Amino acid sequence: HEILIGSIKIQGKLFINGQYVDSKGGAAFEVINPATEISVWRGVAATNSDVDFAAQSARTAFESSEWRKLDPHSRGRLLSKLADLIEEKAEELATFRLWPVESHIKFQKTKTS
Repeated sequence: HEILIGSIKIQGKLFINGQYVDSKGGAAFEVINPATEISVWRGVAATNSDVDFAAQSARTAFESSEWRKLDPHSRGRLLSKLADLIEEKAEELATFRLWPVESHIKFQKTKTS
């Protein structure tokens, strides 16, 4: 499953080592819209093996990356750019955070109006 919230594309997979992958266990979960009780998205549940692989991938990426070699000032500049991007996308990120609840709130407002 894949959904688009604003310009943010969300895939129903794990993001490990720079790629979207299925869970090794194959388990999934449904996100249910509380207003309609309809499944609106299906995600995958990570296994312990998936988590171990993700942690090892992150460690390997850190140890072999340019990030590790950057001086603190350069790291600070890049983190500042990241903060700017987060601020720029704040509304979309908030929408994503509230998305499962948002339709319920709209439903309740309509129902009581």
